[in-house]
Amino acid sequence: MSLLLQIDDYKSIHDYLGALKIYLRPEFFTPKQQVDVYSPLWSVYSSHGKNKIAPAEWGMMPNWDRKKHIPRPLTIARAETLYERVSFKSLVRRYRALIPVNALRISSKSGTTKDSYSFYKATHKNNTVLGLGALYQFNVDGNMQVVLITRTYKVPQFKKTLRLPLLISNDDINAWLSVEKKPQIDVLLDRSDISFLKLDKLSNRIE
Repeated sequence: MSLLLQIDDYKSIHDYLGALKIYLRPEFFTPKQQVDVYSPLWSVYSSHGKNKIAPAEWGMMPNWDRKKHIPRPLTIARAETLYERVSFKSLVRRYRALIPVNALRISSKSGTTKDSYSFYKATHKNNTVLGLGALYQFNVDGNMQVVLITRTYKVPQFKKTLRLPLLISNDDINAWLSVEKKPQIDVLLDRSDISFLKLDKLSNRIE
């Protein structure tokens, strides 16, 4: 699966963050139609009960890996194995973040066919924001790094199951940023309703 993010509408991002009592100054916002892995992102997290925002690198070199056994930054964490992976199990309970985006595009390969899909809120004409679940750490240089969490969703429109970034509903944002008990976290990881999404199939290519 390849993944591109779209973060291009300041007003919708500003309004979304405002509901979390966060202010992002317009001069710090750079609209981008395509945000690829290893690119900078704005990441929302909670510290001492207060929601905050910080620039983050999309890609994590785990702090435990001082001998550089991992050759390149990790960009994706599967929800199904978060508690098993040494790079993520220490982060999932207290170091969860939220990445606000306007839309996302995925390419998924099945056999010799590669399909591309675009996902956005059903009210995209009003530039509504999607909140993507992530894990974060601050590296030894004090820079924030994030990995996006993914999980499988059933997509009735295309009669398929697709792996997408974890979608955090507006009702779940505060819980996602604050809860620390595994049963509560698991409920959020298991949410499967994507009825609020609008999906467009962009291409179907034989390779």
